[in-house]
Amino acid sequence: PAAGPFRPLIWCESYSWDRLIRLKMLLGTDIRISRALTLNVSYLRSEIHGRDYSLNHLVLGLSYGF
Repeated sequence: PAAGPFRPLIWCESYSWDRLIRLKMLLGTDIRISRALTLNVSYLRSEIHGRDYSLNHLVLGLSYGF
């Protein structure tokens, strides 16, 4: 685990879906609020090549470890 309250997130995946190539990219950060509570703030982009299709998401997540 990274030291400090922020941990960068970078994630990318590509796969074939209905014979088309789908690409997902995520860029964001985990922010440690307390020892057990973490907030995730990220940007997610999803595209399907060969179609006029793309989605842009702001992703907010909250996790609690116990």
